[in-house]
Order: sequence, then structure tokens, then C-alpha cells
Amino acid sequence: MGKLEFEVLKLEINVDAAYILGKWSLIRESDNPNGYFTLYWKKINGNWLITIDHTS
Repeated sequence: MGKLEFEVLKLEINVDAAYILGKWSLIRESDNPNGYFTLYWKKINGNWLITIDHTS
């Protein structure tokens, strides 16, 4: 199926939120699709939850 790789481009963390912007690449014999992703975590009631998840 291929090898999936991630590269972190930006990471910001504070006491109640975290943000990551990165790049993903899928290495396959036939092609090499790639794109970007964004994840935003927020601490809600003591639990870290992903509140935004975007991939393109």
C-alpha cells in the first residue's frame, strides 16, 4: 500500500490549546500523493480533544 510519512512544519502549545501544521506524503510504486494537514487540540474539562482536523 505504500509508506506514509509526516513532516511537522509548525507546532504551538500552551496550557489549554495546541496547534500543528504539517505535510504528509505517501510513497508508492505507482505515484506519490502528498498534501498538508492541520490539527487543533483544546483542553476541555481536563481532556485533550481534537476540535479541528483538516487534510488537503
